[in-house]
This record gives sequence, structure tokens and C-alpha cells, in this order.
Amino acid sequence: MNEKMKAILGKHYEGHQIVSAQAAFYGLSSALLPESDFYKNKQKFLATFKVEELLLKSHFKQLGEFITEALLENSRKKKIIESNCNKALEVIKKLRETIKTTIDRQINPTIKEIKDKQPEARYNLDRSRNKFVSNLNNSAFKEIERFKSDLREKMYAYIDRGIET
Repeated sequence: MNEKMKAILGKHYEGHQIVSAQAAFYGLSSALLPESDFYKNKQKFLATFKVEELLLKSHFKQLGEFITEALLENSRKKKIIESNCNKALEVIKKLRETIKTTIDRQINPTIKEIKDKQPEARYNLDRSRNKFVSNLNNSAFKEIERFKSDLREKMYAYIDRGIET
């Protein structure tokens, strides 16, 4: 029975309890007319069992405990879980807003500033590269001229020594 009910109701099925309704009725009824059959049957039951025993034998008391313990406890747990999920959702919403605010106030302006400065930085890099190439050319030209001058002096000195000897 449990499997069939679980298959039909799924997660909403909490189990079943068997209750003898007649015995529970006789144990709980208090306003029966003395001349009625219900009253006479109640008296027969009470001659054999006390009210508390009737409620136990009818499983009515167990049903009450099941309802209060199992169902209400599960309901409380579900409410706690739902409350925790709602709190987590609120935290996530606040985090999302904080991230959005950070992006809008800090990251986007920084990106814009970098993009605005990019052409100037590119111009400065090109100018620095051109100046470096120019300085390199000038240094190379000076070294070549110095080499020529030194070679010329050595050649003239060599020639002058060769003529004098």
C-alpha cells in the first residue's frame, strides 16, 4: 500500500495510519443521548475498556501523534528550509547589486579611462620607438665616423712611417 500511494502522490505522501473510527468515536464522544444506540454501544465499550485504552486501541492517539510529530515537524522543516532559501536568495540579490554597483562605479570608469588614454599611450610608444631608432642610427653613424677617423689616422701614420724609412 505504501509503495502504491508513494507512486501516486510522490513526495507529498507521508505514510498512512490505520484508525478504528468507531472505537475512537466511542472514546471521544461526550454528548450522546442516553436512549440512543450510540450511547448504549459506548457504555458497552467503556465497560470493557477505559477511554484512554479505547483511544490507544483505535490508534486514534497514534494518529494524533503522527500528525503532530511527523507532519507538523516536516512542515516546520520545510518552512525552515524555505526560509533559509529565501534568506540565501536575498543575499544573492544583494551580492548581485553590489557586483553591479562595483562594475558601474569602478570597473567601467577604469576601462573608459584606459580606452581614453590608449591613443596617447600608443603615440608615446611610437615617439619613444622613433627616438630610440634615431638615437641608435646617430650612435652607429658616430661610431662609423670615429672608426673612419681612427683608421685614417693609423693609415696616415703608417704611410708616414713607410715614407720616412
